[in-house]
Amino acid sequence: MASIIVFIFFFIAHQVSSQQCEVYSSQSSESYWDAISKCGDCASETQCGYCASTMQCLSGSDDGPENGVPCPEWIFNSDYCPVMPPCGDYADCMGCAANDLCAWCASENVCVTVSEAFTRDCRGTVFDLPCPSSYVSDNVVVGNLVVQPDPTFGGGNVSITGVGLSAEGERVDYSLHLDSQEFSVVAGGDISLEAANTSTFNGAGADILISSGSGLSRQGGSGGSVTIAAGDGVGEDRYGGAIGVGGNVTLLGGDAIQGAGGSITVQGGHSDEGQGGNIMLASGSTSSGITGDVDIQSSSADILGSSGSVSIGTGSAGKRTGSIDISTGNSQTSSAGNIIIAVGESGSGVGGDITVHAGTSS
Repeated sequence: MASIIVFIFFFIAHQVSSQQCEVYSSQSSESYWDAISKCGDCASETQCGYCASTMQCLSGSDDGPENGVPCPEWIFNSDYCPVMPPCGDYADCMGCAANDLCAWCASENVCVTVSEAFTRDCRGTVFDLPCPSSYVSDNVVVGNLVVQPDPTFGGGNVSITGVGLSAEGERVDYSLHLDSQEFSVVAGGDISLEAANTSTFNGAGADILISSGSGLSRQGGSGGSVTIAAGDGVGEDRYGGAIGVGGNVTLLGGDAIQGAGGSITVQGGHSDEGQGGNIMLASGSTSSGITGDVDIQSSSADILGSSGSVSIGTGSAGKRTGSIDISTGNSQTSSAGNIIIAVGESGSGVGGDITVHAGTSS
């Protein structure tokens, strides 16, 4: 009978102790420091300890929770409870970032705890020294942005400049300027210019038009030029790196599934009374190597398809028509180049013909 009474006594005492400890357990809505602030009161209670891993106050001993639940951060002495850092007392970034438990919120000029820095709308957060000399905030425009000139003093220019780091960690400057004299864009990386797609029935994607300005004056007006150029490659192996190559310029017509692929048209300008514009195809020059090739051909086709034709001819005219000149270059010290005219072979049919016609006169 006595043993039963002792068991009941210890059972009631255990229940009271467990309920007494649970009072100091954190609620799910509490922040880290609000929850950890209960550690001291918890560990001061008899037979209570604080599990900082789960933010729960449990009955136990110096060895750990009584219920045997694993707790890597078990605190049974209130002297070892974490103390909230005095982040709010720091008035500048230097003192704030020097404390490992604090972070400087540059957008609000306030020092907060590290845990709070991740839960509030803080931009430009500094966790470690050194502190930046200045903070540039983000200005967000929701809706339309209209820049227009003053009715009296004019203006209305747009100028954007910035400095950043490339993917390789190199400093890059970028800018955009629009005024009465020019429109210039200097990017810190790639430039992508793309018109909109469309998914409507029988719809076509949007166009891109790039054109220079016209000279509208009858007194010496001339049109502006359009230059599309790839970048230079100045790398030399004698400096330890790879040999640099110049960038490519690629013009591609659009692909199609059943219809014809897109065409590429290169045409010189029209003149009412003077000479029409020239078209010049020339490979790159060299000082001591070999100049580039010029390759004009239609694409090959699969076994069920046919390749396209290549037509080189001059235009018709009411007076004299233009000539076609095919020649190789002269050589000062070696052999001059050859001219080869050959027709294609056939695996099962007849090879192609070569037909040469002289012009007739009426």
